Order: sequence, then structure tokens, then C-alpha cells
Amino acid sequence: MHPLTKVWHPALYQDGRTRRGYFEGWYFKATDTSGARTLAIIPGVSIEPAGRRHAFVQVMRDDGLTHWFDLPWEEFSSATNHFDIRVGGATYTGARLASLSHSAGAVEFALEDSRLRIEVAASGAVPGILRSPVLGRMVGQVEESLNGMVRVRLIERASGREVFSGEGRGSGIELMDPARDLST
Repeated sequence: MHPLTKVWHPALYQDGRTRRGYFEGWYFKATDTSGARTLAIIPGVSIEPAGRRHAFVQVMRDDGLTHWFDLPWEEFSSATNHFDIRVGGATYTGARLASLSHSAGAVEFALEDSRLRIEVAASGAVPGILRSPVLGRMVGQVEESLNGMVRVRLIERASGREVFSGEGRGSGIELMDPARDLST
């Protein structure tokens, strides 16, 4: 693997397992089509300052109810060349990016695995500029909005059948491309 692969692909596990006081997690947020219910699922790993290593899955509902699942370190695994993390029974399928296009305040992309294709279009973002960490220092910048619209379609690849489609308003959209890899 190229030494900069993880820099170019921050969703990959960055592998801080040699450092104490280390945390790495992935935040997945889903809202139903009516906008009435939201759920966040956060799988991750932690190495405490005293050296205890563990994996976890944290779940948060929009009513504030949270659940914490503390798991042995060995319950965590990840791929090294594409996004595929597994924590206990929480499995990510290794889906790959099938298409990507973007313009100011908008992005469209599709992800596919062997069975499904998900198409996402996010637009209407009026971003603010927030400071972000670069090697622990808050000197970077990220564009983030609170007023975007996200449309999602989930399709069975074999049959072409639409399994789900929905639209979310008031969506938080974070636009990041510090290396300008996505610039057209």
C-alpha cells in the first residue's frame, strides 16, 4: 500500500493501535423519510491511556436514548485498501464508489456492492467554514452546512428493483476535499 493511501482516504482505518489515548470511530446517521426519527450508529476502537484496548458500537436515538456496546479488541477488523470495517456483528460490505460528481454546494455519488446500489444526491448546502484538525492542530478548514437536501435511492442490482427512495431536508452536509482530488 502506498504510504499516503490513508491520507487520501480518511475513511480507512488509520491504525493508531500503537498509541495510548487513541480513538477512531465512524459516524453513520440515518433519518426516516418523514424526518420524524433519526438514529446514529458509531462503531469504533479506543486505546485508553492505561493501555486497555477495546472496540465498541455506540447507538444514539433522536430522543437522547443511547446504548453502548463494549467489545474485545479482537472483535474489530478492517480492510487495508478499501473501506470495510467490522465490529462484532456490525458488518460493512466493502461497497465501492461507482460514480461521483460535484459542484459548489452539491454532490452526487453511487456506491455498489455485489447485491445493491445506493445513489445519493446532496444539494442546497449553504456552508459555513469551520476549523478542523490537522495533525492535532486546529488549522484546517471544512465546509459544513445545516440546511441541505439529501435524496437517496437503494436498488437491487440483479433485478433493478427500487428497494427504497427517500428525501431528507435540513440535512447536515460536510464538503471536504483538501487535496482537491475531486476538482473538475
